[in-house]
Amino acid sequence: MVVESQIDQAERGALPALWNARALWGGFALAVLLYVLLSLMVAGVVIVVDLWELDYRLNLGLLLPITQVGMALPPLLIMAHHGNIIRLLGLNRFHWSMLVETAAAILFGFMGTILWALVLLAVSRERAQEPIVPLFGEGAQGLIIALVVVGVLAPLVEEILFRGFLFGGLTRFTGPIQAALISGTLFAAIHLQPLAFPALFVLGVVLALLYHRTGS
Repeated sequence: MVVESQIDQAERGALPALWNARALWGGFALAVLLYVLLSLMVAGVVIVVDLWELDYRLNLGLLLPITQVGMALPPLLIMAHHGNIIRLLGLNRFHWSMLVETAAAILFGFMGTILWALVLLAVSRERAQEPIVPLFGEGAQGLIIALVVVGVLAPLVEEILFRGFLFGGLTRFTGPIQAALISGTLFAAIHLQPLAFPALFVLGVVLALLYHRTGS
C-alpha cells in the first residue's frame, strides 16, 4: 500500500527533469538573450514605423509574439532533446480534479496581485504596471490581439520557460520550495516592473508549486 501510494503521488506530480545544470542555465540564458534581442528588434521597427507616421501600436501588437516565440524556443529544443515535450510539460496528464486546485491557486495569486496594486495606489498613487492594452491598437481588433498575446501566448511561454523548464530542472538539484523561490524570483525580475515585483514573485511561486503538485 505504501509503494502504491508513492507511485500514485509520483504519477500526480511533475515528471523529473532530465537536463543537467549546464543545459538548464544555458538554455535559460539563451531564452532571455533571444527575448532581449528580439525586443530590441521590435523596438527598432516601432521607431521606424513611428517615423513614417503609421499606426505603430497595431504593428507592435503583431510583432510582440515574435519575442515570445523566441523566448520559448531554447527550452523547447532542450526538452525535446531529452524526451517527449508533451509528457515533460504534463499536457497528457490532465485530471478534472486539477481544475479546483488550479482555480484556487490562480485566484490566490491574482488576489495578491490586486491587493499589492491597491496598496501601491493608497501609499504612492503609482501603478505597479502601466496598462499595455493600448499598445495593441484601438477598437475590437486591438483588443483581440491583446487577448491572444497577453492572455494566451505570454502565459503559455511563461509556463514553458519558468515552470516546465526552469523549475523542473531546479528540482533535480534542490527541493521544490527552493526551486519555486528561485524560479519565482527570476519570473518577477524578467518583467522589469520593480513596483510589481512582490506580487509577481508570489504569483510565480504559487504557479511553480501548483505545477509541482499537479504535474501539469
